[in-house]
Amino acid sequence: MLRKIVLSSLAVLALAVAVPAFAGGEHCSGAKGATAWGGACLQRSADGALSVAEVAAGSPAARAGLKAGDIVLAVNGKRVANAKESGACSMSASSCAASCTAGAQMTYTVRRGTATKDVKLKLVPMPGDAAERFAHRGGVHDANYAAVVMPAAK
Repeated sequence: MLRKIVLSSLAVLALAVAVPAFAGGEHCSGAKGATAWGGACLQRSADGALSVAEVAAGSPAARAGLKAGDIVLAVNGKRVANAKESGACSMSASSCAASCTAGAQMTYTVRRGTATKDVKLKLVPMPGDAAERFAHRGGVHDANYAAVVMPAAK
């Protein structure tokens, strides 16, 4: 029993160290400072669509009005219709670096019911536990969306 607890603790510690180190992804390797975050956890569906699974209380996304259940149509004007299309960082390395920086502005275009609305927010440094909260569901930080993104359920 003690061995299982120790091994589990070591695994969690390794994940806590590894996830933030790789969270920004290859395209953000040149960005300076902390990984930027808006406060949303997104869920990828089997058809590639993104929806808001959860919004962290008190986060920029919560203050801007992003809500669980919103369907994300675009981020900073770039469509997010499927997993093969890139999000906000697809324009250039310099725009990616800007979007990976705390203090940068980000706009989510979402569908809520029959309405479409733009939700504008200012990114903040990602809390250390943000990615770990969803790691058991395969969630990782994706700098394209400044959010933790969980893959489609299998």
